[in-house]
Amino acid sequence: MAYSNPSTSDLKQFYRHLISEHLYDDAFTLLKKLREASMEKQSQDSITTNIATLYLSINYTDSANYYFKQINKITDSVIIRQAIETAFSQNDTTAINRYIHQYTNYLDSNIRKTYTISLSMLRHETLDSSVQSLDRSAINDIVNRYYHFKPKSPFIAGLLSTIVPGLGKRYLGYKKTAKSAFSTNIILAGVMTEVLLKTANPFPITASIVAFGTFYIGNIWGSILLTKKREHDFYNQVCVDVTEIFKKQLHTTNKINPLIPDNLSKQKNQLLETEYLYWRTNEPETKCSLLIKKSQDLKQMNFPAKAIFELQRLDSMKGYETNTILYEKAFNSFLSKDYDKSYNYLLAIPDSIKLHERAITKLWLMTLIENKQWEHCKKELSTMVDTTKAITSEIRNLPITITYKSPIKAQQRSTIFPGMGLFYVHKPMKGITNLILETGFGFITATLFISGYYFTPIIIGIYPFLRFYMGGRQLSYAKAIEWNTQHEMELQKTYKNLILKIIEYQ
Repeated sequence: MAYSNPSTSDLKQFYRHLISEHLYDDAFTLLKKLREASMEKQSQDSITTNIATLYLSINYTDSANYYFKQINKITDSVIIRQAIETAFSQNDTTAINRYIHQYTNYLDSNIRKTYTISLSMLRHETLDSSVQSLDRSAINDIVNRYYHFKPKSPFIAGLLSTIVPGLGKRYLGYKKTAKSAFSTNIILAGVMTEVLLKTANPFPITASIVAFGTFYIGNIWGSILLTKKREHDFYNQVCVDVTEIFKKQLHTTNKINPLIPDNLSKQKNQLLETEYLYWRTNEPETKCSLLIKKSQDLKQMNFPAKAIFELQRLDSMKGYETNTILYEKAFNSFLSKDYDKSYNYLLAIPDSIKLHERAITKLWLMTLIENKQWEHCKKELSTMVDTTKAITSEIRNLPITITYKSPIKAQQRSTIFPGMGLFYVHKPMKGITNLILETGFGFITATLFISGYYFTPIIIGIYPFLRFYMGGRQLSYAKAIEWNTQHEMELQKTYKNLILKIIEYQ
């Protein structure tokens, strides 16, 4: 390959070029090839350090951690701290422990103490009172929370929930869960009490006792289990808080696009070869053709966003915004589902080319469809086909809109009368089901009130009635959106089939 045996100075200049152009994929490929070719351990460590720090600079902390661990020996204290903090950001306690012991002499005593205490928290180890003298303010709050955290007794939690439902959860600090448990048990106790007072029928009595007993016992058992969950949640949150602090300390930037995976090594080598040739030449036409080639290779690899990035590098080369480049940009934007950008690129291509070159014509019409410009697409199709051909009638009969169903109207109709909104969006079975359910719960409520029950019908009648009523409104809204989406897709399919048929005629 063209870059197989260049001088060291050439490689350094080429690497700087890649970094300045933000061509990180190519930079990683170059470094990894150099690492494979290197025979000296010191040289390998130097290259591996570059790989790790480059990954770190674009916020690939998992990959940075992987390569930091492959360095045999680090002598730079800054790199050592980066390696340790990267391992912290990944919660890699094994790597952290190795670094702290291996590079103790390179670390300031306060920094080493911070790392040691942070590692202890990640391992869920007990901290001694010396943590109170920690100077690092960024982690002090976490250390104090960790040091003062006290486990709760499962026995006490269960006992309190036995005395008053929800009190055990309150003891554990779960206030909302405690209120929910208390209210559920009170409601079921109220239903059971009313049933016992109003009837001697064994079935409703048994059902109400079983319902209350299940929730009551379940609440006690849940409080016992919640003691373990409380500890688990606390330690998990500590891990998250510690790793987040070290992520912030790394000062990494946000990555723009995902890197190309290493399993595509052959394709990545080809891209690097093309980039090297681009860097070596000074001829604008050659540079242009090489960037187009690189973009097309990326498109074939299914990386349209990266392909667009390569084409955008041509913007600085005045006079090279050709129709071919515009088409490539439009095509890659289309593949990236950025249909507005694709449309804007295609607008810059003259109609004399746009409607007479098969590939561009197809992309133009497909872009119009994706942007829901049905009328515009129909007009373009009409200009492309001879009026004597049979396909003209198919074009003439193309609809330019769908029968739109308003989600707001559907919701409003179900508000006025249960199920009406579902009939509006042509879902009669769902509408009938919704109506039957709400009528049924209304009947149950009325029957119970007439029979002298006043608390029970609220729970097993009015409450489910309101839930189904609100659910019916939401379902009507969702089904209206579903109707519109489905019919847009059907219209889109009709247009696409006709476009493919017309393209064949050309």
